[in-house]
Amino acid sequence: VTLPAKPGVQLETLAARVEAQQGRNRNVAFARASVIGHQTAIVIFRKEVRAGSSRAVKAYAVRYLPTLETHLRLAKHAESVLTATPAK
Repeated sequence: VTLPAKPGVQLETLAARVEAQQGRNRNVAFARASVIGHQTAIVIFRKEVRAGSSRAVKAYAVRYLPTLETHLRLAKHAESVLTATPAK
């Protein structure tokens, strides 16, 4: 598996949007980006577990999928707390 040397345009655009925010809005944008990123990774990892052709990559996906799922739950919790709490 060859990894990219730098983030793609889509990820760079998302990062720029988050960085453009200030204060609480930045926190909310970061939490939302974390949820989306983890959801995307989980889809990819599940596909690899189900239909992967490389044993090593499949084993990696099996090993780390539970960690991604835990991180997604934490990111969703952070997002819900940030969006439910009124700004001061």
